[in-house]
Amino acid sequence: MLSATGEVVYVGKSKQLRTRLLSYFRCAYPEDKGARILREADAIDWEYAPSEFAALLQELRLIKRFRPRLNIRMKRDGTNYAFIKITRGAAPKLAVVRGPSADDASVYYGPFVGAQRIEEALRELSDVLMLRDCKSDTRMHFSDQQELFQVGARTPGCIRYEIGKCLGPCVAGCSAAQYDERVVLARAFLDGATDGPMEVLKRQMEESSELLQFERAASLRDKLQRLELLREQFARLRFAVEQLSFVYTVPGHGGEDPGASGPSGLHEKDVVLAIAMQLRDRLNANPNMRAMLTRDADFFVPLHERVKKARRVQADLFVSIHADAFLNPEARGASVFALSQGGASSSAARWMANRENAADLVGGANIHAKDETVLRTLIDMSTTAQIKDSMKLGGEVLGQIGKVGKLHKGSVEQASFAVLKAPDIPSILVESAFISNPEEERKLRDPEYRTQLVEALATGIQRYFARNPPLARSRQL
Repeated sequence: MLSATGEVVYVGKSKQLRTRLLSYFRCAYPEDKGARILREADAIDWEYAPSEFAALLQELRLIKRFRPRLNIRMKRDGTNYAFIKITRGAAPKLAVVRGPSADDASVYYGPFVGAQRIEEALRELSDVLMLRDCKSDTRMHFSDQQELFQVGARTPGCIRYEIGKCLGPCVAGCSAAQYDERVVLARAFLDGATDGPMEVLKRQMEESSELLQFERAASLRDKLQRLELLREQFARLRFAVEQLSFVYTVPGHGGEDPGASGPSGLHEKDVVLAIAMQLRDRLNANPNMRAMLTRDADFFVPLHERVKKARRVQADLFVSIHADAFLNPEARGASVFALSQGGASSSAARWMANRENAADLVGGANIHAKDETVLRTLIDMSTTAQIKDSMKLGGEVLGQIGKVGKLHKGSVEQASFAVLKAPDIPSILVESAFISNPEEERKLRDPEYRTQLVEALATGIQRYFARNPPLARSRQL
């Protein structure tokens, strides 16, 4: 939330942004914080995050960066996530925290589940690299640090320096450069760039075994296992971010644009939203997939904004769901469309594309922004790779839909739908039925039929991913 002067006054996260914002209007002023936020805010800036973990971490980063005056100081999340932080200062240390607990962190890693296991592993990492774990306010004195007056030997504040588990930056046991080298190694290990600390433990374990010091070797083995557990946690976190298949589901129309209407008054915007929300839940039941929607309530999203949202979250697929109408009420059957760089594959496909593209005129689109988007995508789409992948996806989905209902055409059609013009995301538009046909309108009202349709869509998407795995993406946490 931004004030009229551009100051960041509040940072928050929400699964349902529209619902969250509307709740502020129901708050009483001045006792409710929501009403105070609304009174101070002049503009809203928002962005998508690929997961709840990513949203949580980004929220914490922004709060730490901007220190908004309407946020609770050092806000904690209600769930029991743990983070690894590397503190600031002359001699940084590693610590496990539930959230930003003080203004002394240079970087956070996480979130993780299982704080106790993370603490044990981090203790071993600090021991191997000989990093300090004393209080943050402990005064440091490096060996290359000059003093005005000569003093005697300093006494360490703990026993770790004496038993060889700390470099002793507080008693001139190392120089600042030597300590910083160990901190760099710690960050490299946490980033997955090196296994240096584990190699040190392996070497010590092997040396102890050769000297028949089996108890020490067993202790080193246990330390090594704790570090391996920490590395696996980081690997799972990176895999969740980079390998997760993102499906961006677009319920057509909405708000002032009702879309098509059936003979009995069923609106397209309502039925496709129900299908899209059910499909999202079905796909999210798969731990390796994440589905997101352009809208989760009755409001309008311009065509170009739908594409921008999908690209913002680096979606691997884009599926736009509709239930169209035609001049002839006898028209029936489901269809799947992909983008065409040239003309439409049929006159009906051309008619449908023109009708869907006109939705922006109903919703009040920013024509200037849309023209820039179309121009950019026309330039970017100099190759046919996206269309080829979209045709593969459409074929899988169409084959499954044909098992639960009649098809309008037995092959994937192509037309110049504006909503399919994401240059780097395989995109299809699904016409689930002809809502103008009385019989198909009744089917769209039937929850059982919608469940079958959702199952067909989900199966088609999963079959596509099985044959065409998405490339790993370095998604920002």
